[in-house]
Amino acid sequence: MVFHWLKHRRREKILATPNPDNWDQIIRDNVHHVRHLMPHQQEKLRRLVPIFVAEKNWEGCGGLILTEEIKVTIAAQACLLVVGIDEDWLFEHVLSILVYATGYVAPASHASETGMVIDAGQPRLGEAWWQGPVILSWADALAGGRMESPGSNLVLHEFDQLVEDCRSGHRGIIDCCGAKNPAEFFAVLTEKFFEHPVALRHAHEEAYGILRDFYGLDPAEWHSGSSVPK
Repeated sequence: MVFHWLKHRRREKILATPNPDNWDQIIRDNVHHVRHLMPHQQEKLRRLVPIFVAEKNWEGCGGLILTEEIKVTIAAQACLLVVGIDEDWLFEHVLSILVYATGYVAPASHASETGMVIDAGQPRLGEAWWQGPVILSWADALAGGRMESPGSNLVLHEFDQLVEDCRSGHRGIIDCCGAKNPAEFFAVLTEKFFEHPVALRHAHEEAYGILRDFYGLDPAEWHSGSSVPK
């Protein structure tokens, strides 16, 4: 109870300071999906982004100098996943966000046929660890937010694995699909939900309906003219 009160007190202080004037422009330029949200959803996102930015430990890796644009762009995409969910839950299990300028090489090892352990780097664009860091390539996070590669969004993919891990009540539908890695499958579905919603609804209407109810958003309607983008 005390920790809950302290969290809300801390967030009230964060929200007492207006967002810098350039944040709205950063979000408009770099997070394409936000323009399709209803006005009240956009306003909620503006409230979530500064909390997300303030509560996470941000680190630039490989010589990258973090800027407001990097933090706000990544935060807005991550908050898009929870704009229709209880805002009290805001990736609280994510402590740090590590950002590289581009893809990076993660350490990895495997055993050879002779039993020798071989250390070899593995190229990656991002990864997420439960109660650990989320690691992202800034170039790919920006490209996904701007929809420069439709159908692919690094931030949604990595943060959505954490959504699946945390909100276990929705694991059943993924398991029923026979996925070897339910969290990964859920993340891929979420990418399609936001990036190609009409096609997903047409091909897998039931799965689309579950994701629509889960996120409290209906991206397919953003493309039908029934929503009022701003």
